Amino acid sequence: MREPESSAWRDAILPRLIEDEWALLADGASPGRSLRIAPCALVSSGQALGLHAVPDARLAGPLVCAEDALPFEDGAWPRVVLQHVIEKPGVGRALLAEAVRVLAPGGELVVFGLDPFAPGVLVRWLSDSRWRREIAPVPPHRLAHVVGLIGLARVTIEARGPRWRPWPVVGELAPAGGWGRCLYVLRARKLEARLIPRRRTLERVEVRAPGLAPSAGRRALEVA
Repeated sequence: MREPESSAWRDAILPRLIEDEWALLADGASPGRSLRIAPCALVSSGQALGLHAVPDARLAGPLVCAEDALPFEDGAWPRVVLQHVIEKPGVGRALLAEAVRVLAPGGELVVFGLDPFAPGVLVRWLSDSRWRREIAPVPPHRLAHVVGLIGLARVTIEARGPRWRPWPVVGELAPAGGWGRCLYVLRARKLEARLIPRRRTLERVEVRAPGLAPSAGRRALEVA
């Protein structure tokens, strides 16, 4: 009996695709210290810590934790890479918010995803009910909007992968640009923790609210 297309995607295509994405991200050099989260087991590489999604909203790998409670301090990682986990049904802003929390100020968030409006992805999503139960692609511009709301800046979206095919093909991730690409990569930077230098002395600022008596409208604000 022929293997369902959704199982082929999960068991054969997706693991190879994720490793090709990681190689593309490295671009011939070590990506440095990174936290990677993907929907399937990852191959250890350099300074990267890899976690993968398992049932019951958990992540597994060198450690086990909940998707909405990463066991790292705030700002612990200079780069966080999410590979096709945002489009896993039941995973959403909680994991994304945790990824931003553990990202260091000035650090980079990288998200790989399937573009639901790419012809190949759209055809597959409409024609395969099993695939729809396993994958819920997120439009890149909607994801960019959410990323901006939770405090990231310098958001860029780049189209990747082949055109007009139902599945991304391993080894064909390098071409970029143009409408109809199956994949996209979103990059964003976390704002610095302190945008204004701390002042050594206290400065008193008076604010007068219009239409109120001086006694009620004056306030002294201390700026540290």
